[in-house]
Amino acid sequence: MRRPDIEEGDAAQPLLPESLDDEELAEGRQPSWRTQWLVINSHGIRTSFTSDKRGLISKFRLGVPIRDMRLLDPNLLTSETGKILVRDNAIVFSVEHVRLIITADCVIIPQTGFEQSSLSTQFAVMLEEAIIEASQEKEARLAYELAWVNRDTEGIDEATARDFDDRLSDDSSGFRHEAAILPFELHVLEVAIGDVCQLCSGLVKELESSGHPILDTLVKHVNTQNLEKMRKVKTRHQRLYARVETAREELQRFLEDDDDMAKMCLTRKKELERMVSSGGGLWVAGERPSMGIGSLQRRSLSINIHGSSLSRGPSHQYSTPQALQQGGSPQHPREEAPQEEDSEESIEAVENLLESYFMQIDSLYDRLVSMGEYIKDTEEYINIELDSSRNRLIRLEIVLTAGTFAVAIWGLVGSILGENLILPDSITNDVRQFWEVNGITLVVCLLSFLGIMGYIRWRRLL
Repeated sequence: MRRPDIEEGDAAQPLLPESLDDEELAEGRQPSWRTQWLVINSHGIRTSFTSDKRGLISKFRLGVPIRDMRLLDPNLLTSETGKILVRDNAIVFSVEHVRLIITADCVIIPQTGFEQSSLSTQFAVMLEEAIIEASQEKEARLAYELAWVNRDTEGIDEATARDFDDRLSDDSSGFRHEAAILPFELHVLEVAIGDVCQLCSGLVKELESSGHPILDTLVKHVNTQNLEKMRKVKTRHQRLYARVETAREELQRFLEDDDDMAKMCLTRKKELERMVSSGGGLWVAGERPSMGIGSLQRRSLSINIHGSSLSRGPSHQYSTPQALQQGGSPQHPREEAPQEEDSEESIEAVENLLESYFMQIDSLYDRLVSMGEYIKDTEEYINIELDSSRNRLIRLEIVLTAGTFAVAIWGLVGSILGENLILPDSITNDVRQFWEVNGITLVVCLLSFLGIMGYIRWRRLL
């Protein structure tokens, strides 16, 4: 269910930084160098505001260089985009029609210049619905888990507790397993990459369905019309191949670098910073930053979830500054291992996400490579056919040239006899002599032609 838009200046104001004044949000005063942005927070509440790129970076504390914001420019062609940049507090995503900035709390989508793009509009609506659905599922899951943990105080029976255990252990019923719940930034990234894969898949299917019949027809009938159709198919294939290859290389680049995948976990990084700032740079015993993947199960290890009573540990214990100064480490050295486990788990979650879509993109890439080879084979076959036709024409030209040479002898004899010469009476007075001269000349012409053709065949020129 899609939530209604919130007008500027109403309840949507808390979504924006407090430093954003009303004058910049006023409608009808948008300068040409400013851009309208759509902001959707982690609860699916959307709002829009107007600001330039530098103002956007400073107000949301994105930590993105201004040169990276050029990827969101609507004037850039699709072939010129295809980048996923991970910065301190944000992920700049610009692949195909999907261009947005992802943070740990919200996603920022440029609106100016994309009004006429139906794909961008549909993606914004789909992303909003996906965020709302994920938020509602997360809230319902947390409420159910909290009720289950407090079942002794709230009177939840054992049957309900067993039902909850079954739901946690069974992915196909009720709530999904917690490992499937991604933090906000990875969920948005999944929706964005999935939409790009869906678009590329549709384009590849359309190209294959329209291209293969044209190539098959061209093999049977080589004419100007079919050649023009093949040229258009080849142009479309080359452009789509470049687009899919760009997306594939971008995903492959992240899969080959664990550091970049770790930087994608903005929620975990934000929790780290919050814990450091709240604890004065010290870790709280029993707590550690997590990105929402399996963290509830690790935190619940200290709770007797299957017993009749709930055993709670003491209140949070802090490492003293003296301990840090003397030993250089907190009182709980075992906290480092869970932190490393969280980091590895975060990288594994990002890797699983990217790898699943990389397999789809790689499959589309292989299909385009196969179609490119088919186009190349068709071109080679056409070239062979054209060479064969050209060779037949050359043979015909040689035969005609030899015949012309032979007939030229007859013309030479006629020209000689046509001169103003005094011929013998035996030639001029007797018709038989005329036929004899023409017959002898014809025989000479035939012998010349046959001699030329015999020589050509002897030399294997034909």
